[in-house]
Amino acid sequence: LPPSFTVLPAKRRNRHSVAGPQIAARAPVRRSNTMPPNLGNAGLLGRLLEDRTLTPAGKNASEPGAVRIVCGHHNWIAVAYAQFLVCYRMKETSGWQQVFSSPRLDWVIERVALNAKVLGGALGDHDKMVAVASCSEIILWALQADGNGSEIGVFHLGVPVEALFFVGNQLIATSHTGKIGVWNAVTKHWQIQDVVPINSYDAAGTFLLLGCNNGSIYYVDVQKFPLRMKDNDLLVTELYRDPTEDAVTALSVYLTPKTSDSGNWIEIAYGTSSGVVRVIVQHPETVGSGPQLFQTFTVHRSPVTKIMLSEKHLISVCADNNHVRTWTVTRFRGMISTQPGSTPLASFKILSLDDLDGPAGCGAGTDIGPFGERDEQQVFIQRVVPDACQVFVRLSSTG
Repeated sequence: LPPSFTVLPAKRRNRHSVAGPQIAARAPVRRSNTMPPNLGNAGLLGRLLEDRTLTPAGKNASEPGAVRIVCGHHNWIAVAYAQFLVCYRMKETSGWQQVFSSPRLDWVIERVALNAKVLGGALGDHDKMVAVASCSEIILWALQADGNGSEIGVFHLGVPVEALFFVGNQLIATSHTGKIGVWNAVTKHWQIQDVVPINSYDAAGTFLLLGCNNGSIYYVDVQKFPLRMKDNDLLVTELYRDPTEDAVTALSVYLTPKTSDSGNWIEIAYGTSSGVVRVIVQHPETVGSGPQLFQTFTVHRSPVTKIMLSEKHLISVCADNNHVRTWTVTRFRGMISTQPGSTPLASFKILSLDDLDGPAGCGAGTDIGPFGERDEQQVFIQRVVPDACQVFVRLSSTG
């Protein structure tokens, strides 16, 4: 793609702000969808974390043209520079076309979320949405097919935003401190909800699942956006509680292709702060009674930091130098099966000596994965030494 600017865009005028004060203090912020286990201050500052504070303004100002974040959805990509965002759309006839450029913001962009497939709803069929966040502030734009963008609003979470993503048409922001913010595309309403401290999350269909430090997995149906009658709070429902009540530090939801009249067969794999990996299954027949515990693996000695349940494999990574364990998953008619059950396949480490943050505080190239489609073989990406010109692409199944 050609550089998207020769001069920096004009500065954004403060037009309207929604809900909550701006937080001046810059708290440490963490990437990836495994949030820090709440281990007290020692844990928060410990080796588990990819904490980062904002880089000095001078460093960012000297690199206004450095691409910090790239995020894609369908045939759109959003490219974040230090203080503005550009969106491109791919057309088969003409290739990549720049279709939107945001004004220049007052702060450095730390998070980006893009939704290029808005189905119906209040925004119409053709609008796309893109959002950026820094510290506790979020700006959301609607993008028309012709590329014109209009600012939907500025929202405040009240605490630093650690994850920003769409579930369906709803924009979700989360913080491990125990706050979620949801912007509802139908009601155009921004709602902040306090929950117990969040350690991990995953989304499947219209469900947002939260793994929390009290050992519980909670879910929110963001399509229905249920509000409690008595206090208008968002309905956050406990789905499952870990038998030993260890913090749920990693979460992976797999919706099987097979559905029945009474609902989906949902499989959830999760890892805990004590290193235990469990698989729970929600049958269509047992919707009233919640998921059933299906399998337990106790092979990690450190907190589980990543987990992935795919069609063929269960992959978990723990905090001990990215130690990976992989099992084969047996399926019958698409659903996980006990005969012969999940069998251990591999044990290896994705050792990384890299600084967790790259140039100008970017996390580019430091996430090991696993990457890839769930119905295919997934891969890890390993950079063994800092500033290397090589990466190793390793099969998640065997290393």
